[in-house]
Amino acid sequence: MKSAFWKRVAAWAVLLAMFVFPAFAEETQKLDTYYTLAVHYINAGEYDKALTYLNACFDYCDEKQSAALAADLYLKRGCVYTMKGDNEPALNDLAKATEISPEMADAYLVRVQIYSDSGLYSEAVENMEKYIELTGDQEMYATLAQLYEAKGDYEKALSSYGAYTDAAAVSDAEANYQRGVYKMNLGLFSEAAQEFEACADDETYGVSSLYNIGVCRMNAQDYAGALEALDRCVEAGGEFDGLYYNRAVCEMSQTEYEKAIADFTVSIEKESYGEDALYNRAVCRMSSGLFADAAADFTAYLGREEGAQAPRKENDIALYYRGVCYMSLPDYDAAAADFTECIDAGVMAEDSLFNRGLSYLQAGDAEAALTDLTACIERGAGADDAVFYRSYAYRMLGDYDAALADLNLCIEHEYSLAQTYYQRAQTHLEMGDEEKYIADLETSLNY
Repeated sequence: MKSAFWKRVAAWAVLLAMFVFPAFAEETQKLDTYYTLAVHYINAGEYDKALTYLNACFDYCDEKQSAALAADLYLKRGCVYTMKGDNEPALNDLAKATEISPEMADAYLVRVQIYSDSGLYSEAVENMEKYIELTGDQEMYATLAQLYEAKGDYEKALSSYGAYTDAAAVSDAEANYQRGVYKMNLGLFSEAAQEFEACADDETYGVSSLYNIGVCRMNAQDYAGALEALDRCVEAGGEFDGLYYNRAVCEMSQTEYEKAIADFTVSIEKESYGEDALYNRAVCRMSSGLFADAAADFTAYLGREEGAQAPRKENDIALYYRGVCYMSLPDYDAAAADFTECIDAGVMAEDSLFNRGLSYLQAGDAEAALTDLTACIERGAGADDAVFYRSYAYRMLGDYDAALADLNLCIEHEYSLAQTYYQRAQTHLEMGDEEKYIADLETSLNY
């Protein structure tokens, strides 16, 4: 709520104090003196002294006989308390002022400041609406819109801002931009983008409009359109937290991994999205086949030194992906270790079990591979894949009948027939059956 309005309210008490309420004929000279001194010290910003003289005024003011003066004193004292940050007595005095004089608009305005500074936006809205009702000040609809925005009621914020623009001499660019902000917060991304596009070339609002267009189009899953807007924003010298991160996300969605990696790197270095950027850079590097770099990024993201067994992020699949990277390097022991952690934590557990089985298989530990792959089959997790690779484990262990049984089951399920017939041919060869070996090789060529 830092706007010209708040400066206006902050200075308001001083301006108000410059108006000396005319003492009634029946008031004593002492009351007039106390009042004059109170006004003097309000103008001088010496609020403790001002309070002393305002309190003295109440000793000589009959609220029934001098209701207008009493309301004015309560208003002034409420303002002084507000300037001192004493909100409770300020609100009490302002309530008394409006109780005596219900149409004292300035008391509602000061309450707006107190409530908004305290985060009590519903109360601030109520008092601002009353102030506008009493004064007809249409420009205050802009502040009312800000209060609704702070409250999270963007629909009413948009409506209030519309009332402001209808009455005030607001530039088209400013009006488009602010309407775009409210519509974006309402989730009306296509409409918001249209508002921002109308002021995208404006000297004041153009660069931030381009950024907001990018955000709106991203939320509408128009990544190509978002990328175009964010590119223009960067070219125009935009410096927004999340600019490079969001552009990288768009590039990633378009499989432009090299560009995405570069932008995620900038985001890691200079934006508040560093952790998410690190994770996504790792994914891009993995997708680009840069498995060593990806594994290093996942390690950094997990917050551990290479090879150390430290607590990982809860419910995170970075460890699983790092295991995939280790498999691809290949570093099967490291991969199996990561997949074991995933299994224990219940993160991608079924896939981790299968991949650990493959890691054991590639590392030559047929017994461990057989155990994991059999468990996958029993759980129904990627059963056909597990059956196919279990046949390798059986062959490594010399159990050719079991290997043939698995391969026959794969053929029955029409699983990757070219590969399955080829592997069955190798099994027949290892069993010394050259006729079946040749037959399966020839059959594999049909697929």
